[in-house]
Amino acid sequence: MLPDPVTKKERYYAYLTGENNSYPNNPETKEERYLHYLCENGGIGGGVTQEQIEEAVNKYLTENPVTPTDISVSGKTLIISRRRTE
Repeated sequence: MLPDPVTKKERYYAYLTGENNSYPNNPETKEERYLHYLCENGGIGGGVTQEQIEEAVNKYLTENPVTPTDISVSGKTLIISRRRTE
């Protein structure tokens, strides 16, 4: 856990790291405007939310279903194969 934010910039940083639920809504300096933009638009990840990631993964798995991995051992050779379901 990070220390409690004291300065305005630290409050932005705390929000971006998930340590705080809010951030200042009145950026004054150029640096604060950049931090505010990152907070507003999902941080460095380009604005992709956790929900959007989950939705994309679920859509992919629906369109490309897979079965659990088969693992077999032959002598000292480990064979791992994935079978796609069609």
